[in-house]
Amino acid sequence: MIDMHESEESKMARFVSGLRRDIQDVVELYEYSSLEKIVHLTIKVESQLSKKTSFQKSHNDSFYHLMSIYLFTLISLNNRLLDYNNK
Repeated sequence: MIDMHESEESKMARFVSGLRRDIQDVVELYEYSSLEKIVHLTIKVESQLSKKTSFQKSHNDSFYHLMSIYLFTLISLNNRLLDYNNK
């Protein structure tokens, strides 16, 4: 049964406990006085974590792309050397 008269403090605690753990860890570092402030803080934290994750993913994708080019170049050079030595 839903308690329609739940205290603001209980609502805030329930809200924070339902967040993803990584967001919870950051939100719990701040003091807040209302559910509205927690919601705004949560949105900011989620946005920052999203940007960080996006940067890391693009950085990793770039690294793997460069590695594949590097390996392709090494293989091509190796094949040329083998062709040259076989002549």
